[in-house]
Amino acid sequence: MDERLNILQTFTSPLLQMPRGMAAVTEDQVLICSSDNDSLVELQLSTNTMSTILRKGDYIRKPYSLAYCPDQKKLFLASKFTNTIKVYHIT
Repeated sequence: MDERLNILQTFTSPLLQMPRGMAAVTEDQVLICSSDNDSLVELQLSTNTMSTILRKGDYIRKPYSLAYCPDQKKLFLASKFTNTIKVYHIT
């Protein structure tokens, strides 16, 4: 949205099932938890594209919230059903 709350872009995809937490990594890259897909989805704003960067096979289950620290280039990912926070280094 812009400063007047006008929608700038809309993303829809089967990759986004029950979207939860999101974090901007760069001005062009946003990461979103796709809870029902057990995956982490990357949105590229400039190209209107989405791709899965982590999935159930990467040992994530029901990702629920995330945060990105640009100084350390680390992503913190929490699940709805575990008592752990996984930390990933973003390159």
